Amino acid sequence: MQELFGPLSMRALEDDRYVRQTEGYLPKANVAFVDEIFKANSAILNTLLTVLNERLFDNGTNREQVPLLCLVSPLLKVACHCLLSPALRQDRTSACLCLIQPLKL
Repeated sequence: MQELFGPLSMRALEDDRYVRQTEGYLPKANVAFVDEIFKANSAILNTLLTVLNERLFDNGTNREQVPLLCLVSPLLKVACHCLLSPALRQDRTSACLCLIQPLKL
């Protein structure tokens, strides 16, 4: 999770707080590229669902606004993960996946 949302703050952990350092990571991004998004585990998919639907990120006890305008995620294998993933099945109106076949040169 730290690759997307930032590493845990060691200083906050010393104070018994579970907070991520989000500067330079997805919660502070305007545009993001996430490779093979559907290979992520359910915890990441659930967090991404909140980020994409509500533009919010739960960081410890705080709920931060996410300035995300666009998230791009290419897929190497074509699959119907929108219907299969429990994280995306919760809100069918938000799960929109356009599958475009790559050009053959």
